[in-house]
Amino acid sequence: MKYWFLSFSLALLFSPALGQITLTGTTQDVNTNQPVPYVNIGVLGKNIGTVSGPDGTFTLEIPEEYTQDTLKVSSIGYEARLFLVANLAQQLQSNPTLLMTPKVIELAEIMVKGDLPNTTVLGNRNHTEMVQVGFRGASLGHEVGIRYKVKHPDTFLKSFSGYILSNTSESMRFRLNFYEVKKGWPGEKIVQQNIIISLNQEEGRFQIDLTPYNISMDEDFFCTIELIENLNEEEAIMFAGTFGGKKMPFRETSQGKWDTYRSFSLGFQIEAAY
Repeated sequence: MKYWFLSFSLALLFSPALGQITLTGTTQDVNTNQPVPYVNIGVLGKNIGTVSGPDGTFTLEIPEEYTQDTLKVSSIGYEARLFLVANLAQQLQSNPTLLMTPKVIELAEIMVKGDLPNTTVLGNRNHTEMVQVGFRGASLGHEVGIRYKVKHPDTFLKSFSGYILSNTSESMRFRLNFYEVKKGWPGEKIVQQNIIISLNQEEGRFQIDLTPYNISMDEDFFCTIELIENLNEEEAIMFAGTFGGKKMPFRETSQGKWDTYRSFSLGFQIEAAY
């Protein structure tokens, strides 16, 4: 039996003759001076990016041909920042601290859901071991997900689940991101909370409780899983996928360009109530 294998990874090989610059610094809250972890840093649309570590430190190598391109720094709960690559490189040489300003967010009204009468499963209900989708040698900021169709207003998200086929990871950490649908692609993030998860089991179904985040949806949305920490590039995790299924957008790294595979999809589901 032929097995299809999809491992979304990217090896960026740069010729020494072209030269490159290295950005090194620490993301820090402008008010508290505390590190801001897991900040997305990347050249817009160029698949050159990274994620700051739990201590806010980051290193990003950029070919010199992109010094006049725009680099974006963004994190949930903070104002996004835009820089010319050359300007940021010069700034970090004199001061390696990259300050982040907290965003003023109007908190949504917390609704007590109680026992909602109806439950449903969003996403791809089926999966097969013949399709494997996951992370192996992937860049930080690499994310992949599917579109979830919402048929009822005020649909409350209860849990996120999928099936792990193999997992050699001991240090990988992920973030669940929720995006609005914009012209068929992920747009702006619509959940202003960092949902950080670790998946330590070697095989089998996993389930993440979403109820503490009080997420309700009125319209279709994308949910992606993003690699934000990986101390060992040899580690890998593979999820069961499905043939066809929901549109599966992915991007190679922070601020990268969205792309998609249309013949395969992830076997992820979200249990919901309305």
